[in-house]
Amino acid sequence: MDYQEALSWIMSFWELGRPKEEKALRHLKVPRMRRLLALLGSPHRKYPAVLVAGTKGKGSTVAFVAEGLRAAGFRVGRYTQPHLVDWRERTWVDGRWIDQEAVADLVSRVKPAVEALHAESPDLGAVTTYEVGTALTLSHFADQRVDVAVLEIGVGGRLDALNAVEPVLSAVTSISLDHTDVLGETLREIATEKAGIMRPGKPVVVAPQPLEAEITLRQVAAEKGATLYRVGREPGDRDWWWTEDPARRTIDIHGPWGELRGVRVALLGDHQRDNATVAVASLQLLREQGFRVPDEAIHRGLAGVEWPGRVQRLQSSPLVVVDAAHNRESARRFLETIRKEFWYRRLILVFGASADKDIPGMAAELGPAADELVVTGSGHRRAAGLDRLAAEFSPYGRVRQEAEPADAFRQALMLAHRDDLVLVTGSVFLAGRAIQTFGGRGMVTTRTRRTRRKRAESSE
Repeated sequence: MDYQEALSWIMSFWELGRPKEEKALRHLKVPRMRRLLALLGSPHRKYPAVLVAGTKGKGSTVAFVAEGLRAAGFRVGRYTQPHLVDWRERTWVDGRWIDQEAVADLVSRVKPAVEALHAESPDLGAVTTYEVGTALTLSHFADQRVDVAVLEIGVGGRLDALNAVEPVLSAVTSISLDHTDVLGETLREIATEKAGIMRPGKPVVVAPQPLEAEITLRQVAAEKGATLYRVGREPGDRDWWWTEDPARRTIDIHGPWGELRGVRVALLGDHQRDNATVAVASLQLLREQGFRVPDEAIHRGLAGVEWPGRVQRLQSSPLVVVDAAHNRESARRFLETIRKEFWYRRLILVFGASADKDIPGMAAELGPAADELVVTGSGHRRAAGLDRLAAEFSPYGRVRQEAEPADAFRQALMLAHRDDLVLVTGSVFLAGRAIQTFGGRGMVTTRTRRTRRKRAESSE
């Protein structure tokens, strides 16, 4: 079996997965995953793991923690999803994606286990593509003899397949409304699902949250006997918090073990500083468990993270920036970061999203800021129709429609002048298509030289 055959087999379970699975059967996901892992020899028990759940910032936080551990000399496995361009991005060991030969080899081992699971435990239901990929990744980490794995929960937490793993530490990033058809329609319901990764007697680090979500997380932690630590942007009763040094473009992170001064966070936006502080708290708590993570390694890890598709500059003239924002809150934060970090005259928006996302909410945030609007397919089978997208954005101006993302990017560039900004957002999948089209040149970090002036509207 070669790589393409192996990948086709993994993807063949898609239609058996969550899109058609009844909500009442979701409780089978974790026991099904536990049984599949047992058939594979329980690879997840061969290394300690950190679980990260949340609505926004999970992947960035995983990347920060993984780089901090790697800078300290650990062999680190990192699992994130979804991918932007290549499926192998999801499975990463010490800075390298899993190679194609390893995928093919692992599928030859996972496939018999899946067949055995279906034959002997039909009551557990059929596996999904995500579960097969997760089993493959956890097995790869065992093969690679990682010292520690940092794992991003897919959807929710309590019933996510990765919750079959017993973490030494958990983290919950910012929670907002997303996947409401699966997780619930209130912040309390969604926070309850995310809190499912907490474990008795184990630490859990929580990012700044809306009040309803924070109260829920605190209640669940108390019920489970987990030790909860909170991160914020001011001291108050927080365990860790950060303050900004605008002149140096760094932050100081304060916590139980003193201050970490002059921290450079490679990713842009105050929300990324929240994520970085969650990572610092996680790394320092891991240090208390015996992981040797000096402050110098934390500094290097946070400054060295590269995380494509998160406020990523793809072109300079005209400026093209892509971000994988996919709900209203992340769209609002993305726009705040753009206004803070870049100067431009006009904003040309290219937007595409999956049909199950809060498109009206994202349109309400992004539409008023755009001078030109182009909607397109998100490059995914769940993409929202162009007519629906156009209807949501039409109150904010004329909307152009292009079915193919490449055509939408071309249209936006034709509309843009040299000092304009082309903004591509709304979907992880659309972000991936933009990176493919433009070649992914120029990751924007705090190390990158930026021109920052007041908006033209306020100066001319």
